[in-house]
Amino acid sequence: MAIDFRRLAVATAGFSTFLHLYAPQALLPELAREFGVGAALISAMITASTLAIALTAPFTGAVADVLGRKTPHHLGDVCRHGADDNGNDLN
Repeated sequence: MAIDFRRLAVATAGFSTFLHLYAPQALLPELAREFGVGAALISAMITASTLAIALTAPFTGAVADVLGRKTPHHLGDVCRHGADDNGNDLN
C-alpha cells in the first residue's frame, strides 16, 4: 500500500491548525486560579477563539476562491510583518 503524501500533508495541516486552539485547555484550571475567575469565564478564552474561526472561515474561503489561494495568504503575512515591525508582539 502506497502512502499518499498529499493526503498526509492535508491531514497534518488540519490537525495542526486546531492544535493551538485546544492545547490551552489543560491550563484552564491554573489560569482560573491565577486570574481569580470562575471556570465559565476562563473557558470563554477557548470559546472566543473557536467562534472567531467559525465565523470567519466561510468568508476567508470565499475570498480565497475569488483572489486565488496565495493572495490572502500573502496579505496575512504582510499584515503580520507590519505588526511585528511596529513593536507589537503577536506570539
